Amino acid sequence: MAWNESVRARSRSGWSTIPGSTEDATIKFSVFDSGPPMPPVIMGHLFDGSGLPGSTIESNPKLGLSFSKRLAEMMGGTMWVGEGPNSGTALHFNVKLVLAPPEEFREGGRRSATEPRVQARPLKILLAEDCADNVRLIQAFIKDEPWSVDTAANGRIALERAAASIYDLILMDLDMPEMDGYAAARRIRISECRGETPIVPIVALSAHNEAEAALKSLEAGCTAHVTKPIGKNALIRTIRQYAYS
Repeated sequence: MAWNESVRARSRSGWSTIPGSTEDATIKFSVFDSGPPMPPVIMGHLFDGSGLPGSTIESNPKLGLSFSKRLAEMMGGTMWVGEGPNSGTALHFNVKLVLAPPEEFREGGRRSATEPRVQARPLKILLAEDCADNVRLIQAFIKDEPWSVDTAANGRIALERAAASIYDLILMDLDMPEMDGYAAARRIRISECRGETPIVPIVALSAHNEAEAALKSLEAGCTAHVTKPIGKNALIRTIRQYAYS
C-alpha cells in the first residue's frame, strides 16, 4: 500500500489550543498515520508544489498540500509534517482566532463580542457577479465605507482582474456564465501557489444554503461561504472580518 493510501486507511486526528494572549488563541490540528513512516525524501518536499504546471489537486496531491499550507498561513498559522507518536507520520497545522473582549463600548451603543475591531482604512474589492441588480445593491450597501469596488460579470473576467490588480478581498458569486465562481476560485488559488499573485481572501456568495454547497465552495478555495440574499450589516461585517484580518 502506498504511503498516501495508508494515511487515508489508518489515520486519526485531534486538536488542541495553544496558549496565547487574552485577545487571540491558536488551535492546533494533528493527523496521525499509524502506518509506516513517510520516507525523508518525500517529507522534505511535501509542500514545495512540485509539478504544478498542468496539475490538478486530484492528479497531484502535493498541489493540494501546498494550497492547504497557504490557507493556514492566511489564517495566521502554518502547516508542517513530522514523525508520529507510534513510528508513523504526523501532519500538523494551526490557525489563529482573534477574540474580541466580551465588554467593549463605542459611540452609539455596545459593541458585539463577535464583531471584529477594524481600522477604517481604504479597501480595494473585486465583486464577481453577473446580476446587475445585485451589483447595484452591494454597491449601495457599502457606499459610505472607504472601499472601492471593481466588478466582473463572470469568472473569466474576475480571473483577469485578479491577475492584473491587487485586491484586499474578492466577493465571488458562484453561479456565473462562461466560468463559474468555483473554477475562478480554483484558478486564483493555483496562481497564488505558483507565486504569480498575492494571496487574497475569497468570500463565496451563493443562493444555496445547504452544507454541501458551502463545502463545495471551500474545497474550491474560497475562504468563506455566505448565503444570498445578504443584508447590509451582514455584508459589511463579512468584509471587515476577512479583509482586515
